[in-house]
Amino acid sequence: MKNNVFILFILLAYMCIGVTGAQPLKVNLSHLNELYDPKTGGWWEFWSNGRFMGHVNVDDTARAAITYLNYYIHFRDKNVLEYARKALTFTMKMQDPKGLFYLYLVDETKTDLGAGDWFGRAIHALGLGYMVFKDVDAVFARRLEEAILKSKQHFPYISSTWTISHIIMGLTYYYNASHADWAKEAIELLSGKLLSKQANIENVVKEYPPWGFYSESLTYAPGLPIQALALAGRILNKTEYVNSARKATEKLFVHLAISHQFTYSDKTWFSWRCIPGTYPCPPIIPATIVKAFALSARSISDEEISKVHHIMAGLAASWFLGNNPAGVQMYNPNTGMVYDGILGEGRVNTNSGCEATEVPLDALIYVVSNEDSSRYLWARSISHSTPLMLEAENLQGVYRIARGDAFKGKYIVLNKGNFIKLGKIDLKGSDKFRILLLSRKSDCTLEVYLSGKLLKRIRLESSSWSFLSIGEFGKPGEYLLKVVEGELQVDMVVVEPFIEYRVYQISQNEYLLLGLKLFNTSGLLKFKIGNVNVTIKVDENLNVVSASSNKGAVHIDGKSGDELKDLSLGGLHVVKTGDVKVNLILFPLGSGGGGENVEKPSEVNWVGILTVAILIISATFILILKWLGRRKHGDPI
Repeated sequence: MKNNVFILFILLAYMCIGVTGAQPLKVNLSHLNELYDPKTGGWWEFWSNGRFMGHVNVDDTARAAITYLNYYIHFRDKNVLEYARKALTFTMKMQDPKGLFYLYLVDETKTDLGAGDWFGRAIHALGLGYMVFKDVDAVFARRLEEAILKSKQHFPYISSTWTISHIIMGLTYYYNASHADWAKEAIELLSGKLLSKQANIENVVKEYPPWGFYSESLTYAPGLPIQALALAGRILNKTEYVNSARKATEKLFVHLAISHQFTYSDKTWFSWRCIPGTYPCPPIIPATIVKAFALSARSISDEEISKVHHIMAGLAASWFLGNNPAGVQMYNPNTGMVYDGILGEGRVNTNSGCEATEVPLDALIYVVSNEDSSRYLWARSISHSTPLMLEAENLQGVYRIARGDAFKGKYIVLNKGNFIKLGKIDLKGSDKFRILLLSRKSDCTLEVYLSGKLLKRIRLESSSWSFLSIGEFGKPGEYLLKVVEGELQVDMVVVEPFIEYRVYQISQNEYLLLGLKLFNTSGLLKFKIGNVNVTIKVDENLNVVSASSNKGAVHIDGKSGDELKDLSLGGLHVVKTGDVKVNLILFPLGSGGGGENVEKPSEVNWVGILTVAILIISATFILILKWLGRRKHGDPI
């Protein structure tokens, strides 16, 4: 009986506090506090080796307010409200009588009046502040509301994606607390603009969806429009907003995780004069993606898909703890500092300015406060199978190099009899791949050879930049492309596996495989963990045909052998073979499923039933208390 009581209390403790198996992480606001300037009431722009630099400004001060307010909402630490109040007071001080905001305060002089990105961040902070302070300090909340009302005349005329995103979030928080009809109408108007922008991004490169979401104007803070649509979709119950957010996170952001580890240069992306670079990468890029996944997870009603998005938030946040291409821990939980960016392999900008600090801390709040997210904070990438991107002018062959509107300003021209050698292609992660040509212009007949043997002859025609598929292939070896008639202009060759993936280690014997299906075909998904080799055969719809391992039977969600047939791999699953456990997340997500099967007891166990009943009642009571606590200031959103 004593043992049963002890077990009961242990189970209750697990339900109350959660057990992740990972090191706990603290969101430390100490450095953000240090960036506060008591003389002006604002937050400093830059910090380097103990020196404050730049100017206090609305942009960074509003973001500081957002971070403090979200910290309070999630952890109920009243001490941070004073910092939030100071940040909001400074923000209101920088507003002019017509509702616009000055950006900088330089020697007591306000400069740069306008409705730029700082205008949006100010509204974001004011709206969130109103939701929090409405029940804490009604007088102060009324001041915040008056500031919002003063600015609302400008909302319909805003066109910047970032500014719109921040305004939507601020108004959504405000509407959540006030239920003002005008705020809802403004949210719907601005969200319509975002939906149009998202649709435009999706059409940038129709022929190549994983890269097709990129837009040069959206690379710096890619998660902002997703955050806005997910948040507004949840509060206004707008399915189209939630679906738009999901579509971007489950394609673009998953691809960023697998192929780039959430790391790319903020300089350019989809610009023909610059190939997508890795560095320098500021922390705002992965940070906005972290929060986008977290808010998307909270907007999705399907529990399993929501869990997947929470896991993705944790994986993205692992970037700050060293799971990045440079292998550098960017966040120091002991000091609260976040480095300004990754400059190259093992090289970082050790400054820690306001933006670099507050945006990641704000994102980490969502991860640390969620069990599904936090257990992946310390994930480490151990292997991957991703597309090969080959610069055409670096390939062996016979062709001429031309200069013009292309990546790095160069592309190659192949005429009759010219050819390029792709080298040996062997994508060990799958048995199927396709070859794409990023072509500037084409009007030719092309032959494809494998180890000297003609595989196919195809006709290519295009008059502008586009990705041209020359076919699907399944054999490794030396590939050669030869023009037998006409002319072909090529900037890049992409060899794309039908499933790209990355494997992470979560704990000693637990792993995660994150995969994204890139084109429609059947084939083999192959991965290796230590000395364990696993092969899963799937059809065009990602249904399992068979599974094998060099360590014996493969169990997926507790099933093996013939039981696996027609099991859809889209979504979250558990793969076990030997002593290795792999959590498998494969996009596009299916309709559900996953999890391990648990056998039902063969006879009634009244002690077990009573224990479960007590647990359910206790857990329900705890959830009610938590719900009541959240309702006071709105759900953590």
